[in-house]
Amino acid sequence: MQEKVFLKVRNEVTVLPRILGVVARQGASMESLVVRLADNGHLLDIELYLSAPGGTGQLCKMLAKQVSVLLVEKSVPVAAAPMAV
Repeated sequence: MQEKVFLKVRNEVTVLPRILGVVARQGASMESLVVRLADNGHLLDIELYLSAPGGTGQLCKMLAKQVSVLLVEKSVPVAAAPMAV
């Protein structure tokens, strides 16, 4: 099942590759990635839509340990959108 994970991180050059590395090492499948500038460009809001074996609980804990990550929020599982006919 797809889950949404929201991150608030410092806007640093290496932050996105480090986050994506954690996601890859945990074996999660990324469906979507949305990145927005926040706080006059000093912070980034990142939304990840993921499918992970066993859920995203452990993944969120690993992401929270990253130095540049200020906030990690996990939402309820997102149901797949119905296909238009």
